[in-house]
Amino acid sequence: MAGILEPVAIKNASLITGVAAGYYEAVLERNPHLRKQAKAGAMPYGGEQKDHELLQSLHLEPYLFNKQDGKIKLMYAGAMLPKAYSALESIFKNITKNKELFKNIEFHFIGTGKTPDDENGFNVKPLAEKYGLWQTVIYEYPKRIPYLDVLVHLNEADGVFILGSTEPHYTPSKIVPGGTFRQTYFGSAA
Repeated sequence: MAGILEPVAIKNASLITGVAAGYYEAVLERNPHLRKQAKAGAMPYGGEQKDHELLQSLHLEPYLFNKQDGKIKLMYAGAMLPKAYSALESIFKNITKNKELFKNIEFHFIGTGKTPDDENGFNVKPLAEKYGLWQTVIYEYPKRIPYLDVLVHLNEADGVFILGSTEPHYTPSKIVPGGTFRQTYFGSAA
């Protein structure tokens, strides 16, 4: 279906972007006319210092989780990558084997659902349940939330959980908001 619809959808495109060239290079290879017709460029997102400055002035509050004494909260925000599940399952297996080490750690997965607006489109929960980690160590909020709300929750978290992918074009774009957040609130680390 994609092979039929892609040429129609991008026939008159004048701009092709992605967080890295690897995300759109195959499109240009399949549609060589775009190399002359359209501009292409990588645009990493989520790391604008001004976003973090604006956030401080808005006084927004987190609503999915809050800081707790004695708990370390790690956050993963955004879609689950198709080739990340085997790594996630390995992590969950190891957490299960070392539950005592993780008794004060929580992983919060935000916006990881099957579709952007489905509050019940869980992707992480089934694995967490399989390993007995659901709502003790692992929490998932499948529905996407607005960008500034993601930044609010990053501010509330103690750290960013980065889960990669085995896809060759993978770029760890989830590091950008977390890295900017850490630099903004804790100073840059050399």
